[in-house]
Amino acid sequence: MGIFDIFRKDKRKNNDVAEPAQAPSAEYGTPEYDAGLREALTKLSSDDRQKVLDLIANGDTIMAVKICKDNTGLGLRDAKEIIDRFEEFIK
Repeated sequence: MGIFDIFRKDKRKNNDVAEPAQAPSAEYGTPEYDAGLREALTKLSSDDRQKVLDLIANGDTIMAVKICKDNTGLGLRDAKEIIDRFEEFIK
């Protein structure tokens, strides 16, 4: 499963607010770090995922990072990493 597969399917069962994600504890760039980012992305609702996709498509990556950061509980660096990787993925 790739890091962005969760954008393709909604794993949330209800609309309850999810617990904030923990920042990946593994070293940057390792498979464990990627798994931590993938887990954090599951905290986004399907509506938020669609907003992020639309913002990236329109070139508004700053707002996409903000939504990702606010709704996952990740830090700025990790939220930006997710958005940067997703931009590469869709190109």
